[in-house]
Amino acid sequence: MKLNVTFFVIILLIPEGCQSTKKSSSIDFRLNGLPPGTKEVADNFYCDKDEISNVGWREYMYWTKRVFGRESEEYKSIQPDTLVWTEFATCLAALSTYYLRDPEYAQHPVVGISQQQAIEYSKWRSDRVFEVYLSDAGILKYNTVQTKENHFTIERYLNGEIKKVIPDKRITYYPEYRLPTSEEREFIIKYSDLIDRHFLDSCNSVDCEECKTLYPFIWSDIIPCESDSLIMIPTIQRFKCIPEKENPIHNIRGNVREWISDKNMAAGGAWLDKREEIIKADVPVLTQPNALTGFRNVCEWKNLKE
Repeated sequence: MKLNVTFFVIILLIPEGCQSTKKSSSIDFRLNGLPPGTKEVADNFYCDKDEISNVGWREYMYWTKRVFGRESEEYKSIQPDTLVWTEFATCLAALSTYYLRDPEYAQHPVVGISQQQAIEYSKWRSDRVFEVYLSDAGILKYNTVQTKENHFTIERYLNGEIKKVIPDKRITYYPEYRLPTSEEREFIIKYSDLIDRHFLDSCNSVDCEECKTLYPFIWSDIIPCESDSLIMIPTIQRFKCIPEKENPIHNIRGNVREWISDKNMAAGGAWLDKREEIIKADVPVLTQPNALTGFRNVCEWKNLKE
């Protein structure tokens, strides 16, 4: 990767502006636009705009239960540890029941998951996005009754292991979602900071003056049980002074820490951490799921010819 700065919630996965490729000598899904959910931060390197949300994880759970069954090890292995909220104070205990499934928290980052669970989700997401690309291009008829024996994965498709499906040799690229490395995360932060600073330096409005005092934009220093009351939204906040079109990478620091690919490592600080600590050290060591850690994906197009 060259780093140069330059339910079915299937609706969340469908790429916009897909074009028919039936008559082409080659099929390049890169022409359909950015991988769903991402922002391009370098040549063939994309980063999620947001952390993976509760609604995104629930779709993963729904799909796994439908394909493998409620009592399967596959379904049991992806359950978040919802009791992580009880580790802090009594006032947060209710989130163990409501946080993952209540519509009020649908777009909040999923927490209580392990690094390995995040890795497995990333693989599942790659499979679902590629499956939609193939279906939209008329190459594959979407199978609504997939099972453990016949469900779609990129590997099984390319190896010709899906019954009655012949791999299309015209396909040149497929999207691979994964956790970022520590080096990639550092690059994403520098990219995001560069964009934010450029906007603030060129903005002369009154609103920008207050915004400048908040930079770098970190949602942290939350007191979870102030006045013995339940804080209903401890893990979501966006700084509205930066317009969406200027830099759509949200909460890259603060909000929740984010799993990266380095073993037992997460980055970015969380809503409970101190702002100065988040700025000083981006990568603390973590060994288990907690209410402070979620994740986001990066994505690359993989060339099938290489």
